[in-house]
Amino acid sequence: MNEKLLTTTEIMAYLKISRPTALILLRMGQIKGFKIGKGWRVLESEIQRFTEKASSGSNDLRGPHLQQSIGEVDSNGTIKEEAEQVVEGDAGGTGTDQDG
Repeated sequence: MNEKLLTTTEIMAYLKISRPTALILLRMGQIKGFKIGKGWRVLESEIQRFTEKASSGSNDLRGPHLQQSIGEVDSNGTIKEEAEQVVEGDAGGTGTDQDG
């Protein structure tokens, strides 16, 4: 299998989302990925699966099931409480999620 692996930065650019939102989606399993060293890697087909599922309405970040489990979602789709924790390095990891 010669499928391309995407970094967190590439996922952010592809989906046009912030770093905290990308990390939340990865940690929650909404986007399935794996860590190599300090950074996340995701198969390109997984991003395609996620976007197809999202376009059908089943990955709504504003849905009450996600708001209850992770906090308030602002008008840009950013999850405030969890995003603040990710930035501070406090959300289920070492706070060193890097692409390298």
